[in-house]
Amino acid sequence: MKITLKERSDFLDRIDFSFRVNPVVALLGPRQCGKTTLARMYIKELKRKKKIHYFDLEDPEDLVLFENPN
Repeated sequence: MKITLKERSDFLDRIDFSFRVNPVVALLGPRQCGKTTLARMYIKELKRKKKIHYFDLEDPEDLVLFENPN
């Protein structure tokens, strides 16, 4: 099943609303359902507005950052 642009836009709006209510938002779902793609789309739009922090816990470089948190 392919997600339409309207549905994807709705998901992006939900993420935006969640960040207005909470400082941290998690995208959860089964493998290969588009979580990373959706997050990257959101980040691409958000980078134009403000600084963001994105961590991929499957990326060894990002995991190193959590070894000695500030």
